[in-house]
Amino acid sequence: MRGRAGSFRLGPFLLPPKDRCMASILLTGMTSPQTSSKTNERALSFAGLLNKVLRDAGHSVMWTSPDVLWTTDFLDGFDAVLVGVSPLTSLAANRAYGALSVIDLMHRSPKLSLFLDAPEPSLVTVSLRAMLNNPANLTKSLYALRKQFAEVKDTQHEQRCLSAIKALYSGAGLRLLLPVLPWRGASAHLSALPEAYAENIHSVNLDAHLISDDVRGGVTTRQAQWVTNLPKSSWVTKTQPGLACAVSCLPSGRDRSDRETSLLISQSTGILISPHKRSGTWWSPLYAQALSTNTPVITEWRESAVIGESWNFLAATLEELSQDERHEIALAQRREYLAHIPTSDIATELLEAAILPKGIKNK
Repeated sequence: MRGRAGSFRLGPFLLPPKDRCMASILLTGMTSPQTSSKTNERALSFAGLLNKVLRDAGHSVMWTSPDVLWTTDFLDGFDAVLVGVSPLTSLAANRAYGALSVIDLMHRSPKLSLFLDAPEPSLVTVSLRAMLNNPANLTKSLYALRKQFAEVKDTQHEQRCLSAIKALYSGAGLRLLLPVLPWRGASAHLSALPEAYAENIHSVNLDAHLISDDVRGGVTTRQAQWVTNLPKSSWVTKTQPGLACAVSCLPSGRDRSDRETSLLISQSTGILISPHKRSGTWWSPLYAQALSTNTPVITEWRESAVIGESWNFLAATLEELSQDERHEIALAQRREYLAHIPTSDIATELLEAAILPKGIKNK
């Protein structure tokens, strides 16, 4: 069964002027995937992809955990400062104090860019509101294991963190980067964010750096099973009963490595990439991993179908096809996906244009 596809592009992708210069960039954030190269050696995050693309372009990137002791003079030494944000009430935001301190010092600077890699932006907004309504929650005992908890509790650093929370909740003058899919741009998430972010929000898709234009390999023998990232999601739960093949869960957290994940994907009938309950489909490196192994992707077709017929399938329909037919669909998915995202060169230049203030040169 298929639905009818419309047409949609994230473009036009207009190239910025070619007067690029190499820049000094600070990349940090609130969570381990946003700040740790070691974590990203196992499983690539959006921050890891930002680091890769900027370094490959020749920029000097300092990718590290934030520190509440950093000063304005230190931060001003960079041409651009990128800070990842996350729901403040999440235990995963164990570097939140340092990130908030950076945001407080830099929120009026054109050098600051925020990026949001969480699949439910509304949770960030809700957590900001919760902290503003009860500031004491910022340093309650539940967060005692967060980095620099002792330095922040009952000190001037706590007030700076609260000041940053106010700035984040306002959104005024802040630049925000969102990783997006070719069928769903950043504007789809504006209703979940404070209104002011609409003035300076940027859709970012860097997947061309992960997906080769070359088709590698022909039809391969695959196991009669699906793999998925969220086996307990309502979408997978509804999809699974209609399938003849079993559904296996991909490893996650500390058990996950990109190499193992790619191998499991390449051996499967296809991958089920679940949309998130509140925000629908969200960017994931799993799309690039599947497309790079010629593995069919099934996600919420009501969203993905707008880029082409190959993204318009239900999992049960795909099972009824031959292995050769599924292989051809996977190749078509790769072509249609790449046709609706910027090339690697253009993606790099668009990212540079977004994060590097006009006129800023190397020190």
